[in-house]
Amino acid sequence: YVNPNSAVDINVHRLPYEYVLTQPRLAQFLNKTPIAYIWDDHDFCDNDSDSTFAGKANARIAYNEYVPHYPLGMGTGASFPIAQAFTIGRIHFILTDLRSERSSGQIMTAAQRTWFENECLYARDNGYIIGWLSTYSWSGTSIDNWAGFAADRTSINDFLFCNNIKNFFIMSGDAHMLGIDNGLNGDFSGGSCGFYEYPNFQAAALNNNGSYKGGVYSEGGYFVNPNNTFGQFGKVDVTDSGGDSICINFEGYRVDSGGTSVGLINSYTFCRYLPASTASVIEQNEGLAVSIQPNPSNNLVIHFENSTKLKSIKIISTLGIVMKHVKVNVDTFEYSFSADNLPSACYIVELE
Repeated sequence: YVNPNSAVDINVHRLPYEYVLTQPRLAQFLNKTPIAYIWDDHDFCDNDSDSTFAGKANARIAYNEYVPHYPLGMGTGASFPIAQAFTIGRIHFILTDLRSERSSGQIMTAAQRTWFENECLYARDNGYIIGWLSTYSWSGTSIDNWAGFAADRTSINDFLFCNNIKNFFIMSGDAHMLGIDNGLNGDFSGGSCGFYEYPNFQAAALNNNGSYKGGVYSEGGYFVNPNNTFGQFGKVDVTDSGGDSICINFEGYRVDSGGTSVGLINSYTFCRYLPASTASVIEQNEGLAVSIQPNPSNNLVIHFENSTKLKSIKIISTLGIVMKHVKVNVDTFEYSFSADNLPSACYIVELE
């Protein structure tokens, strides 16, 4: 809550990162934990900040300097938002920048909105579930969350419904409370297309006073943080055995004021049908399109856009160990091979 905001001195935006990264326990945690961090107000710029705030450019530059992140989908530097997307297993995560792009008339610029929609369509077409990080609450009722941009919220909802995007869930922060909705209270569409349940997980704040910013939550209502001596956080577990369904579990926890015990506050589990055969790995390299289907699977089929001389296949672990090496040396459009003898994990497929 330093609320940095300076167009003149970029160090105003660097110093909060320096402070966080020099706290011994927190630095140890961050160095051991993979993170995907997107800002909201107070850390982008001042309270209730948006694209009009003076420190916007410096905030973007400092983020790029200090924060590990996936490739930014719209460009890197002072001119671009912190918009990123990445896939883990069969979950495609989308992180939108709802602060440095926001204006009095819209929640995202047209460019970020197009990027967001394209990421959603990519996930749909490749058989992924979408996990959207909307930094503030989707079902909120205050001016400083989605209720203040009701037309945009309806437009996004209509886009998702009308494009048959069925497998979608939302994670939010900003409001200092835990809240879980099964998706039945999150329909803000215009009603012209179908309806899909998008579970919504409101998970905050780590150590700040509670605040309720609106919304209906099916799983016991909302749970504000009692005061800033307590802590609250959310945990999302994904169970994917490679079959035709994936189950996702939301859990909200509270840490007592002494930091000695953790208690479960709310939870919700949902499963989504997702045929394994619809997913694939697709690579475009030097004009040669290659796909590997299905993913995940023990028995894979490599498809080439054109007849290709395939010399060898290597299956490599994420630690760089070659787990399997098959010498082929054939001209083919398609080649099948088995990975039955490999343990379940994520692998790199290297084709020569």
